[in-house]
Amino acid sequence: MVRKLTVYFFSICLITSLSGCDRDVIGPQASRPGEINDSRRVLIINEGNFQRGNASIGYYNAETNSYAGEHYQRENGLPLGDVLESVYYEQNQFYAVLNGSNRVIICDSSWTFEASFEGLGAPRYLALHAERIYLSDLFKSEIGIYNAQTLEREKLWTINKPAFAIEAWQDQIIVAADKELRVYDPLLGDSLIQTITLPAAIKAFLKNGLSQWLVVDNNDQVYRWEAPLDTLISLGTLNEKGEHFCFDFSRQEFYVLAGAEVQVYSFFGQSLRAERNFSHAAENVYGFVCDSTAGQVYIMDPEAFVAPSSIYVYDRLGALKEQFSAGFISNGALIRD
Repeated sequence: MVRKLTVYFFSICLITSLSGCDRDVIGPQASRPGEINDSRRVLIINEGNFQRGNASIGYYNAETNSYAGEHYQRENGLPLGDVLESVYYEQNQFYAVLNGSNRVIICDSSWTFEASFEGLGAPRYLALHAERIYLSDLFKSEIGIYNAQTLEREKLWTINKPAFAIEAWQDQIIVAADKELRVYDPLLGDSLIQTITLPAAIKAFLKNGLSQWLVVDNNDQVYRWEAPLDTLISLGTLNEKGEHFCFDFSRQEFYVLAGAEVQVYSFFGQSLRAERNFSHAAENVYGFVCDSTAGQVYIMDPEAFVAPSSIYVYDRLGALKEQFSAGFISNGALIRD
């Protein structure tokens, strides 16, 4: 199973972050929110400045409160590339999607380079399923399908809008684009087998169960979707306009960053229930990641894009636990086993 941010990226934006992206600009771009499952050693995704080639990954050790950056460069003697959009971990390999460099880099579990391939122009997110790689693009309404062994492109899907999220689930591929959730079946010749249309464009698509997702639209309406059903269950409307989102699997709590506050919701039957709010110290937010194991949240401030990002770590009740500096424009986080 792919873990991400965000992102995710892992669950990860991400692992893992899907909020705050400007869809008309190549970079910098926020990754989708990730989900961290092991707080001992957390991989930090640093997108880097557009056309500066300073994307990087680093590791934060929560036990010692220490951060070590430029891990890829130290392992390979070369910079990672330009605009690190998202990172995935599958079968002891890392997949780094570099938007500005128009390529996906594949590394072993220590980040030693193994292979790379080009995207469609501005690659954004990917999903892996049955020896195939499904890769979306920031600008193009297409999904490129690649052979995971040869890395050659085998097929091109045309979709309604550039994909906002792409997920592998069982034997199907789920694509979120504009107002639609589309489900494709690779076992049926990649046929489109299901389309669900929302009232407004999707701005968050977060997994919250084995076959369940939370969906937030631009009206701040929250839905639960359980695949493969054809209907969405409306859970209610957020109290304030949400900008970034993440989900705590262990406690089944939904975190929403709205301005200077973090709002925490639980689920009461088929509706949202506001549990608590807390304020945060970040002036701007570019990444927002829940840590289910430790019961904490990472908030990433890009420091006006001119200095290394500041990352704030809060516990689930809003107490500031740690603050540390990472690379340029941190946008998500990912588990590192």
